Amino acid sequence: MHRRKILIIGLDGGTWRILTPMIERGLMPTLKKLTENGTYGILESTIPPVTAPAWSTFHTGVNPGKHGIYDFQEFNRKTRESKLINADYLRVKTFWDLLNEKGKKTISINVPVTYPPKDVENRIATGCFLSPKVDETIVRPKELYKDLLEYNYKIVAGPLQERYSMSLDDFIDKQIQTEKSRFGLAEKWLVEKDWDVFMVHNQTIDGIQHAFYPFIDPMSPNFDKKKFDIISRFYIETDQLINKMLVELSEDTIVFIISDHGFMEIRRRLYINEWLKTTGYLTYKKDNVIALLNLISKIDIFRIRKRLLGRIFNPFGARELATSINTKCINWEKTVAFMGNGNSYGNIYINENDSSKRETLIQELINKLKELSDPLTGKRIIECIYKTSDIYKGPYVTQFPDLFIQPCEGYVCVMTIVSSNSWIATTDLKYDYIGCHERDGIFVAWGKNIKKNRGVKFSIQDIAPTALALITQQVPAYMDGRVLNEIFIKNIQYDLIEIHADKEGKGTIQAENGEVKERLADLGYL
Repeated sequence: MHRRKILIIGLDGGTWRILTPMIERGLMPTLKKLTENGTYGILESTIPPVTAPAWSTFHTGVNPGKHGIYDFQEFNRKTRESKLINADYLRVKTFWDLLNEKGKKTISINVPVTYPPKDVENRIATGCFLSPKVDETIVRPKELYKDLLEYNYKIVAGPLQERYSMSLDDFIDKQIQTEKSRFGLAEKWLVEKDWDVFMVHNQTIDGIQHAFYPFIDPMSPNFDKKKFDIISRFYIETDQLINKMLVELSEDTIVFIISDHGFMEIRRRLYINEWLKTTGYLTYKKDNVIALLNLISKIDIFRIRKRLLGRIFNPFGARELATSINTKCINWEKTVAFMGNGNSYGNIYINENDSSKRETLIQELINKLKELSDPLTGKRIIECIYKTSDIYKGPYVTQFPDLFIQPCEGYVCVMTIVSSNSWIATTDLKYDYIGCHERDGIFVAWGKNIKKNRGVKFSIQDIAPTALALITQQVPAYMDGRVLNEIFIKNIQYDLIEIHADKEGKGTIQAENGEVKERLADLGYL
């Protein structure tokens, strides 16, 4: 009997809005081959469509209410403080854990929410962009650190702000080199190590699309052919790196190419806390804090502002400041609602303990948000408002925001404080992040037993049970995801099993988390 294997390639923020035009222009022949000869379509992300909860759901096969992660930070309603999450915050075993317990060998490289990696039998793992730095703590077994050094392994190419200090060509070259090193290491382990499930993750795509999205989307009015030709070199190289991996595979290997969320252009920014302030739901302690922020925002947007804000408030720069300012400067006695940690989608915490008053406030806010329209166009700007208790089930739902706000196409919700008394503004193509997350990620399956099919739509929580069904023929009954048997020519036979998979998931506060915060802030996540 042949040994089934799975190769998973993650493209963070991968979207058909960008990849399809690349394929149609002949720039990504490998991806074209896989889509023409396999199953492809949409992989729907979590709500909100953010890297941390999405990949946590991928790892566990359960919704955020069960695994406990909804953002890069965990907000404590009692202390009103936030702390960074990492893999130690997951409250449910991952499918990697379950595979290893069955004696199956796994390798994961740069997959989000896998830091800190653990010494686990049958597992090789490197951390992700939530790792502080490249050292022996980022890889297990730690003796493989020498391989990272050999390939000049980097967590990220560098801060996105470098795009202001170097040519676009040089900036893209640097991104390409980072992924060539990462996939070079992956190819080495793919060939030399024994494995049942192997995953390598391209994080760089996400950053490129945050910084340049409309310039590379042919459907955008801001499409820029010259910039497209330069930036597309990264996608061409990505396609070639995928092909190098495929060449080394046995015929019984199933390939999945997935993303944690999609992407879209940002044209207008919604300052949710400013809207809450103007409508009387939120009150700040001191107006002079707002005035200070407004003054600094008019100065050299990245260098001076970052230094000034860092000295005044914290070492992590202006974007991380948004979180600390929101919590430190809120007058809690006069505030009943505020947006906390979050990006792309908005969220609202209700600052009220009485359950009946809380429900009244929630419904009141839902009604008012539904009525919001853009002063420029008169069109509505909120696509959907979700009550967290309606969309998630599990013991950790009460720790999450009470509402999540999905803006309409072209809009993004941000938590930043402004003092212009305007809760909506047009995005600056030069200085702002101009691409943000949306729910429609990508799904591709290719291999010996995979049907030719297009236009499918699955959930990111379906990957874990499908992988377990393929490799162990056993799937935990507690998983929210399902086995995607419709992608296979011959159905996969498996048993649903009752097991206890909860973990303590207390989490750790990293001593070096300043580096991680700065990296997340650079991407606009804090």
